[in-house]
Amino acid sequence: MPLLNTPVLNRTVRRCGAATSTWEPAALQALIEEATVDAYGEDEQLTGFFTTIEESLAVPFTTTVPGVDVSVAGVDPAEDGRAAARCARAAIRQDIGILDLPLPETAPRARSGSRHTAPGPADPR
Repeated sequence: MPLLNTPVLNRTVRRCGAATSTWEPAALQALIEEATVDAYGEDEQLTGFFTTIEESLAVPFTTTVPGVDVSVAGVDPAEDGRAAARCARAAIRQDIGILDLPLPETAPRARSGSRHTAPGPADPR
């Protein structure tokens, strides 16, 4: 079972409405290993990450960017190597850094139909 479909993501909602996420260290390490298992070099590792995201994230989904609902159509590598969400509202298109994109109130589904959710904070083991 792919790790992207397991409940390891914890969400914390800030007062301004933006959501942040944290991964449990062991789950994050396992995810990295899964995405880069056959990768040689940084370029292939990056390709592995984006392939894993593309195969696992059900798009489009809607989130709110400073008070405006946008549709996220996918995730692509930006020129600096970071992940950028392809966002749209009507005829306006804009890429937004995935780390700058608030999580929607309801987490987007993975293509398998499961959601990333976890009650409460991460276990501090």
